[in-house]
Amino acid sequence: MRNLPARFNTRNFPTGCLTIGRLLPLFAVLIFVALVPDPASAQTVAKLYSRSGNVESRERASVTWEDAKKGHPFDVGDGVRTLAHSRAGVKFLSGYLVRLSPRTTITFTEKDPGKKKEEAKTSILGGIVHFFSRKPKKLPKVVTPQVSASVRGTEFVVEVTDERT
Repeated sequence: MRNLPARFNTRNFPTGCLTIGRLLPLFAVLIFVALVPDPASAQTVAKLYSRSGNVESRERASVTWEDAKKGHPFDVGDGVRTLAHSRAGVKFLSGYLVRLSPRTTITFTEKDPGKKKEEAKTSILGGIVHFFSRKPKKLPKVVTPQVSASVRGTEFVVEVTDERT
């Protein structure tokens, strides 16, 4: 090996000095951590596909409802509701479409632990919801105050009132 001039000799640097060779692995780890998605933020299950009238959304940790714009993403734990004389369409990332009639409220709840292929559950708190899918195996589990259901087929309607489901 050739002898390098004294200015390039690493023995002239103080012992605590960081060199590029020591920093490179640190930068690689930082870039990897920055690119790996956070599991808590990677739980988007649906987006607001269409809206007419007053449609509101609520984030998981919030108690207030805010106006939802078309394209608004819904994560596990979020909710969406339509007010009087309003309608909404929610498209799930797995492909099925949900139409909400006026005065309807739904939330997107956690799926059962250990079931990786299962969809997030859709909890209907009140109103009329029409589920539609061209792929019958992609329909969600539906939870209402009185009944929990797993549906087989391409479309179905669920109505929840104070007295019945």
